[in-house]
Amino acid sequence: MAHAGRIALAVALAASLVAGYRWSLGPRLRLGPAVDLRWRAPATCVEVYRLRIDEDFRDPGVAVFLGREEAHETWLAAFEGVDLERRRGGEPEHVRALMIPAAALDGLDQPQSQPQPQSQPQPQPEGEAEDPARFRDAWWSPSAVGPAAPDFACRRHTWDPFEDLLALGWPRLPAAPVRPGQSWTGARVEGRCHETVCLDADGRFAHDPQQPCRARPWSETLAAVDPATQIATVRGEWRDGHDPADPQIGILTSRTLELHAGRPLRAQLQVEQRWSGVTRTLTLEALDGCRGRPGEAAEGGEAPDEHTRRQIEAIRARLDAGPRAGRASSPRAP
Repeated sequence: MAHAGRIALAVALAASLVAGYRWSLGPRLRLGPAVDLRWRAPATCVEVYRLRIDEDFRDPGVAVFLGREEAHETWLAAFEGVDLERRRGGEPEHVRALMIPAAALDGLDQPQSQPQPQSQPQPQPEGEAEDPARFRDAWWSPSAVGPAAPDFACRRHTWDPFEDLLALGWPRLPAAPVRPGQSWTGARVEGRCHETVCLDADGRFAHDPQQPCRARPWSETLAAVDPATQIATVRGEWRDGHDPADPQIGILTSRTLELHAGRPLRAQLQVEQRWSGVTRTLTLEALDGCRGRPGEAAEGGEAPDEHTRRQIEAIRARLDAGPRAGRASSPRAP
């Protein structure tokens, strides 16, 4: 009888353990299949993006303090793969790029007459406006793209729209497949972003030798994957560590990114710089049809309007006529 009781107790205990194990795995099982997120460098199809930068000042005193008005800018960027026949897996890939204010493309239907080598800039004729086109080099790897602004998360103003563009649209991706709902550590946040970590509520440095002023990295999460289009939504956030309930101090930064076929389709970021009273909103949108944009081939799919189409043609022509010398500086193991 005692033996039967021990067997019943063992069976009950085993059933309890199995139930607990299944309960602990339940959320993980509900995450869905793992997704391999990785960036793919542009190739022969020149990819074109629009970047919109908008600032909102908390009150009129912010403009007086900063000595400037709110910034509202629109840029276009184009990317083309270089040395495609020499690309080898595991090494950063070289990409040519051009970034130019959108307004500068209006009315441009023809490329420059002759490409100018990057190492031999031509003298600017007296009285002629400076060419706003910025030819750049970039590097691509499966997990990271650069050069990306290291202090992008905390800035109250855009100093280099090209590096901000790359930081916005191409965050660091995980090395291993992830499931919807899972998170990973994103890119490091550097530069002046370290400074506000040690500020007190009055804006004074309260440095603790035991706790260095070190900004935390980005936190990234795969929020969802659309089963019909395979568009993945990634949400990122960064804070400087201060109380988010206080509207006067701290920096709160959040990004929502949609990516498909190894490239961003849309991204929007908001930097709430409470110390200075500036809220920055950056919006990125892919304009071209490279890599088979989901939905465009289907009935009712959106196509670029005539003005956007002409801008795409103009920036591609400028990039084709631009310098081809130079190579992007890239890390050995991004």
